[in-house]
Amino acid sequence: MSVFVPPGVKYRDILEDKHQLIDVQMLVNLFNSVAPKLQSILQNSNEEYIVAWGKLKNEISSQDSAIESESLILGIDMVYNNRYQGFLKNIDSFKDVSEKLAKRIDSHIQTNEKELLQLIMQSKSLVPSILDLFKDVDKLEEDIIHMFDELSDFLNEISSHYKALSNFRAKCTN
Repeated sequence: MSVFVPPGVKYRDILEDKHQLIDVQMLVNLFNSVAPKLQSILQNSNEEYIVAWGKLKNEISSQDSAIESESLILGIDMVYNNRYQGFLKNIDSFKDVSEKLAKRIDSHIQTNEKELLQLIMQSKSLVPSILDLFKDVDKLEEDIIHMFDELSDFLNEISSHYKALSNFRAKCTN
């Protein structure tokens, strides 16, 4: 059974829902859903950014000197690529940890599910650690969305500055 946790739905809310039965298999499925969810959010946001950035690059290139526009474009690309690569590394880390936990738990399910459930419930440190992991995943999702919101605002601001500059230049030449 596969679980899809859509963007915007927090793992914390699923785990703390009193009406949701969280059995061991559900926990395995939640762990296995972490990487696909984060990768999907990053990919969708990145596609939107690429379209908006492409339009702005053309606008910048057509209005400024080649050296100024190239310098600005390279600077923005460099900052963006560093942030994007950082998110990819974080997603890979979460993917690695969550898949290992899922495999480990799944192998115990095959042997004795009741024994594993007892161990989980008796372990005072395991349950908070699992909750902390999912809270960290929720936080990374928020960070990805926030970064792309900031980028969108930044691109809009640059665009408005370039339009104002273009209008000013047009007035000066007339």
